[in-house]
Amino acid sequence: MTRQANEKTRPGLAAGAGQGLTFNDRNKSLPRYPAYGKLLAERNRWNNKPKLVIICTGGDAWQRAKNWQRHPNFAALVLTPEQSPNKLQWPLKGCLCLVEWDKAAPETLIIELVNCLRRAGALNIGVQPMWINHNEPSHLFDTSTQTFIQIRECLKIYRPRKEVRNVAR
Repeated sequence: MTRQANEKTRPGLAAGAGQGLTFNDRNKSLPRYPAYGKLLAERNRWNNKPKLVIICTGGDAWQRAKNWQRHPNFAALVLTPEQSPNKLQWPLKGCLCLVEWDKAAPETLIIELVNCLRRAGALNIGVQPMWINHNEPSHLFDTSTQTFIQIRECLKIYRPRKEVRNVAR
């Protein structure tokens, strides 16, 4: 009997424990994590949160994530440009996050990612543009208006929103 015929006649072999589901049906119900996200979810399950979670985007995201994974106090995730952050489950509740933004990732993807990380319960989210030359100034002082003017991208921190409690008081 071929494997395909065997799965049709005995669904328990394909899905396990006689549930009658095929392998593809079972995978649809599982949460979809970004790359390395399942490792982070397991770590969080045992209350072993990393000090910082780095989300790598863009061209060399895989290499940067592998480098971060070498440090036991950090965790790295990879978001590829073809993935939609809204369709992924982010195991980041109570974690500090840093998004390493490579120029290859569009700005709209980064904005969508930050919103997803906020909804997932991340504490603070830093967005670091990786193409920046940090030896150049990020702001210039305009003497006519007496204000600083941003002239290039810089690190941006998104803090959690403070909820209003007991407004009726």
